[in-house]
Amino acid sequence: MKRSMKKILTFALLAVVAIAATVYFFVIPFVLSLQYTGRVHAAAQPLESNFKDIGESVDLLRELGPETPDDKKKKDIEYIMKLIQTGQQEIMKLEAAGNTFAPPPYSELSGQYEKVTALKEHTKRLVDQSREVLADYQKLATYLDTFGAAITDVSTELSDFNSTIDINVYANRSAYVGQVARKLRENASLLSALSPPNDMKEVNAGAIRVINEAANGFDDLAYGLLIPADDPIYAAARRIEAATVELDAIKGTMYDHSLEQSRVIKNVLDLDEKLDLVLGS
Repeated sequence: MKRSMKKILTFALLAVVAIAATVYFFVIPFVLSLQYTGRVHAAAQPLESNFKDIGESVDLLRELGPETPDDKKKKDIEYIMKLIQTGQQEIMKLEAAGNTFAPPPYSELSGQYEKVTALKEHTKRLVDQSREVLADYQKLATYLDTFGAAITDVSTELSDFNSTIDINVYANRSAYVGQVARKLRENASLLSALSPPNDMKEVNAGAIRVINEAANGFDDLAYGLLIPADDPIYAAARRIEAATVELDAIKGTMYDHSLEQSRVIKNVLDLDEKLDLVLGS
């Protein structure tokens, strides 16, 4: 009788252990995996619409050329920056949700957490890559805003000069022409102090070179007016006109081509593909 009771207790104990093991290694992992996946997906959902809006904002950024009116430029830049800020905030929430996976000790030995582990890795990769992409996009937008302001300032001076029919209107205005040269150099210095994205380095360097060339032309003109002498005056005018043609090419064709080939913009447009790895897991 005692032996039978002992067997019953042993079997009962084994059954309890088996049930506990099943719960610990299978039921709990299933529940925890379901809960973790739900938290991550819930945190990732807002990024779906945010990344879509950011991708569409690329068209606005491409339109922010040097000729864009200041009020439109200001409005569009503020809109893009707000989208980026919202994205950065949502990425922080996703990062927090991605870090909530904490299985009980040894429960991963059952192999029930493979999908969750993959989701955690995809989430971390999305967070890291998206954060870098948005930082690069913010840098590009900030650069284009500053670049556009400098080029607009320079173009205004060059346009005023080139629209002058009779250069004799500058007679006795050598000091004014010298001020224009200094103003152009200030804009060139502003661009030199920037750290342009790799996509725009060639444009930035070209603009700096041409603006300084135009400034040299105005210095030459100021000198010619001071003498006064026709040959240096008209040589300076040709130098300014040539610089204007070069700057138009830089702020036009080269600028547009650089944005079309921009790695930063390509990465922005690919953000939704990175998100699919998380929402599809």
